[in-house]
This record gives sequence, C-alpha cells and structure tokens, in this order.
Amino acid sequence: MPSAAAVLLAAGSGRRLAAGRPKALVPVGGRPLVAWSCALFAALPQFEELVLVVPDGAAGDEVAEAARAAGSGARLAVVPGGSAIVSREPLSAHAFRAELASLVPADADPVLYPVEGLA
Repeated sequence: MPSAAAVLLAAGSGRRLAAGRPKALVPVGGRPLVAWSCALFAALPQFEELVLVVPDGAAGDEVAEAARAAGSGARLAVVPGGSAIVSREPLSAHAFRAELASLVPADADPVLYPVEGLA
C-alpha cells in the first residue's frame, strides 16, 4: 500500500466552547481531542507522517506535547501558526492549497482515500 501524509488542523482556540484552552486540548472521554485523532492515525498504517498544525506559542507547545504523548504511529511534524492561517477572511480553497503545498514535498503525489478504504 502506498504511504501518505495526513494534515491534522489542531489550532482551534476553543473560544466557542468556552473551554479556556485550545480546542485540541479539551478533554472528551478522559483524553484530549487531539489524542483521539492521533489514535485514529495510529490505526492506519498507510499514514507515515502526521503534519500537526498548532497555534503559535505555549498553546501550540501544549497541543504538540499532547499529540506526542498520545502517539500517532507516524512521524510527527509540528507546524506552528495555524491560528494565523485560519484567521484570514476568507481562506479560499486556492489559498489553502498554497499553504498546504508549503508543507508537502514537491514530488509527493496527492492522494484522496474514500472513507471506506481507511478502515
């Protein structure tokens, strides 16, 4: 099976949840949301790299640490500044592709899996 990288957007502030912490760190079922996502990637061996987009500063460090603690079964690349990316109004699909292209090697083939193919 070909290998792939996944991008996990984990820079949400949690403001609408009134959580007082980044959304990725909000506990659900006894562990942070980011840990649940990492567990999913750990179960999918085709993903060899997980690109984790986090907020700038200490909040991003906390999210990255929670992701590392959870384990993803993949190499983890942490990209700070996600809050700056999502705060632009509006972020068009073209702009998103440009941001993503800066994170992915130029020779990487884009791959879209049907949901059924991931389980």
